[in-house]
Amino acid sequence: MSAVVNATWSARADELAHTTGRALLFSLEETTYALSVDFVERVIELPAVLPVPRAADWMIGLAVYESMPQPLIDLRYFLQPQRLAANSDEQTMPGRAIAVNCAHGKVLLAVDQLVTISDLSNRSHVATSRPEFPEQFIEFTCKADETVVGVVCIPKVLHAAGKHPVSLTGECH
Repeated sequence: MSAVVNATWSARADELAHTTGRALLFSLEETTYALSVDFVERVIELPAVLPVPRAADWMIGLAVYESMPQPLIDLRYFLQPQRLAANSDEQTMPGRAIAVNCAHGKVLLAVDQLVTISDLSNRSHVATSRPEFPEQFIEFTCKADETVVGVVCIPKVLHAAGKHPVSLTGECH
């Protein structure tokens, strides 16, 4: 299963690709997050998902995108683990997927809905200790139209996903 997300960590390649302050704002539950448009290839309706037996908890399954099966990552696993655990019996399927292209390859990120595209380059950073903005996955927080937004560091999320694969025998690596 480690082949699902390329295990080669190339943060430098992602840093070099990150050139704009424009971000795609999306929501998970009632929280707004942002993602640099440099990583966004396309936003799509959530495609049909094929479950993967004994997959890591962060993986919803495989979804066909551009005629190829791609991992569909549940960002709630990384950004809202406390909510995920509290609502484990009533999990709803996200409505959209963001196709991301970075040094790790292509993956799909499941989100509830899109909010807008915004320029965050000149926004003042806002200090917050909200649990849905875990510092290991959030580059910074700022206000966009009076809403506090956590800017997600996609390379760190994908790196963490690559460190939590589950093999087909069910053993963690």
